[in-house]
Amino acid sequence: MEKLTSAIKGINLTARVINGEEYAATFHGAVINPTFINFSYGNNGTGKSSIAKVINDDVGIEWTPGKSADDYEVLVYDQPFIDNTFANYGFLPGIYIENCET
Repeated sequence: MEKLTSAIKGINLTARVINGEEYAATFHGAVINPTFINFSYGNNGTGKSSIAKVINDDVGIEWTPGKSADDYEVLVYDQPFIDNTFANYGFLPGIYIENCET
């Protein structure tokens, strides 16, 4: 069965520094060819955050011909997203339910 491909055709992970930002520090010429649904998991230091960072910053991304990051709303739900989104909410003890009457 053929997998559905994503708008991102390739993620080129190569150690580099751009404007003082370090990208894919431990990778040298690794290429990921994502499909429509992808899961990234592994031990600490295996590159999950590096992959998220290059996608979020559009570094080393090969898009479908004729497309670019500007054609999509790219959302990366990584630790910086969590920190920035929930920083002003104070302590969230887990699941909370708002009482709504319909």
